[in-house]
Amino acid sequence: MAASPSVSSFFIAPGAAAWLAAAVGALTAAALLDQAARVRLALQQARCARVQPFRRPLARARAQVLVLGDSTGVGLGADTPGDTVAGLLAAHWPDVAVHNLSCIGHRLADVQALADDLAARQVRMDLVLLHVGGNDVLRARDVDALQHEAQALLRTLRAVAPDVVWLGPADVGVAPLFRWPWRWWLSQRARRAAQAFERACAAEGARFIGFHEPAHSRRFAAEPQRWFAADGVHPSSAAYRYCFAWMQRSGALSRLAGRAVETA
Repeated sequence: MAASPSVSSFFIAPGAAAWLAAAVGALTAAALLDQAARVRLALQQARCARVQPFRRPLARARAQVLVLGDSTGVGLGADTPGDTVAGLLAAHWPDVAVHNLSCIGHRLADVQALADDLAARQVRMDLVLLHVGGNDVLRARDVDALQHEAQALLRTLRAVAPDVVWLGPADVGVAPLFRWPWRWWLSQRARRAAQAFERACAAEGARFIGFHEPAHSRRFAAEPQRWFAADGVHPSSAAYRYCFAWMQRSGALSRLAGRAVETA
């Protein structure tokens, strides 16, 4: 009687290898299409969201703050405008004027264009808060080039405000929207990009507040329903409050605190 083929001989047989490769390819393609569809839906929802960035101009203010950035600067995902970083800052310092030019979808290049215009018009602020970089991570930009773009942006903003604080993107790989293996890939990109932004801030004298480090990632991954909005990628109100509190503890707003009056 002929011996039955072993498991190892089955897997090394040419026909079996071709079948396995085809199966893996089909599963990978299906996963890629599913992930692409999930991302397209989230981006479409973001573009259609009727969310206005928090602003509070004051005729007489002790300090002027400008917020520049993407959907996180707008506050997409927060329950109310007051739950955004801009809104929380305004509540904490009622005599600080808050201007906000953030726009959903903005990348470094878009914020650079705004900064160029502000500098050309000689607009002067006391503090610029940057919420940018997440879209550059998601759109597969060359991470190594981001530091040069970030430094160029920060140099331009020197003419706008003496203080620049960059609220770095979080580890987007832990967001519920993304599945394996893209979670791992995005986590690696997010960390590399955040490190590039941090180096740029160190070179240009700006403050970088990072949320890409493992301690933050573990916290966000452990309770995704708490920290992420319904779209599975943008911060929730709780996450915006967490970011604002972390920024305060870092001392990044110390000069603003020295000029303004805090709420009781």
